[in-house]
Amino acid sequence: MWEQFVGQKGFSLDRLATLCRVAEHGGIMAAARHGLAAADHKALEHRQSQYSRQIAELEEFLGGDEKFALLDRSRKPYRLSPEGEELARLARNFLSGLDDFVTQQRAGSQRLVLGAGERLIQWLIMPEMLPKLRAKFPGITTLFLNRQTQDIIKGLQEGTLDIGLLRRGALTGLGLETAGNWKETYHFFLSRRLKPRLPSPPSVMDLSRYPLAILEGGGETRAAIVRLFECVGLQPNIQLECSSLTQVAQAVEMDYAAFLPHFAQSRFSAGIEAHRVPGLEVLDVEQTLAWSPERASYRPVLREIAKVLAAG
Repeated sequence: MWEQFVGQKGFSLDRLATLCRVAEHGGIMAAARHGLAAADHKALEHRQSQYSRQIAELEEFLGGDEKFALLDRSRKPYRLSPEGEELARLARNFLSGLDDFVTQQRAGSQRLVLGAGERLIQWLIMPEMLPKLRAKFPGITTLFLNRQTQDIIKGLQEGTLDIGLLRRGALTGLGLETAGNWKETYHFFLSRRLKPRLPSPPSVMDLSRYPLAILEGGGETRAAIVRLFECVGLQPNIQLECSSLTQVAQAVEMDYAAFLPHFAQSRFSAGIEAHRVPGLEVLDVEQTLAWSPERASYRPVLREIAKVLAAG
């Protein structure tokens, strides 16, 4: 089995690490350029040559007497072939597990890379999950990455993410393990300084008088909000467009009104009130933690971490 890899010409952890770098950055040139000054052309040429040679040596070792391609050389820039992507995924999981073991032995701590949307990081993960994580794993090093749903799924499958927090409905048929359930519901937020006061529950007609902060662009959330007003023959009174929901939430403190997930409520001052508006149920989603069972086989601690994060 593994004896065939020990002490063999053309195979080493360094070469596997290079393959992982190329996979992460999308090509040899991009991987070689990472971390170098733009003007350091000599170092770039040296590293690019080194990476090309290491991958060629891996190809020769793996192919034996047969041709074996870790790179798709049919177009430039060269990218990993399907076989290269598969080997990079296996290598990344193994190297991450090895790093986890060494770090645990030397420092007694773990490392976690978690991907989620920025609003979930700020309004759910940091205030609710992070304290539990640090209590159970003192000294843990945690990296939060702001990622969209499809990027989280890709990161979990490729091994660049340990755990993701994302919509449960996006995980069907992917073979990922999950834990926990957080229902995200949308409410209408506004400052009590805005007059007149809203009745409870409010109608869409009641909402049209307030200056609205909303996400820019043509996303699903914005479209649902616009439809909500159009159904009663109105247009939303949009006075501010933002690039993130966390910016929208900040605008509420500046006397704008906004439709936001209920997770945001804990981050507001006492002067902000929330109203559930009939018709926005279409935006409600269930969020869950997900991870690759293959990665967990290399890093069993991931299942324990997920259990801690999901605890009520």
